[in-house]
Amino acid sequence: MFPSLYEGFGIPPLEAMACGCPTIVARASSLPEVCGTATHYVDPLSVDDIAAGIVRVTGDRAYAQHLRQAGLEQVKQFQPEPFRQQLRAILGV
Repeated sequence: MFPSLYEGFGIPPLEAMACGCPTIVARASSLPEVCGTATHYVDPLSVDDIAAGIVRVTGDRAYAQHLRQAGLEQVKQFQPEPFRQQLRAILGV
């Protein structure tokens, strides 16, 4: 659960995804770019939307499992070695 109004990058949800936790994050700041389709998004200013997200993720086992799997895939984009390879390709080294 990460209903942050502003986040510089989004490390906490990525850490949770790497641990296999389904995540609920704010549809704000950098979070949609970082979390992609691997999370349940909520309006961080809406208590009702946050509550509905909690109910959905904790009450629907299939949906939670989908988020777990999607999260494990999403974090692969932020592993150091692929980043290094992309940077080398850009720099031509």
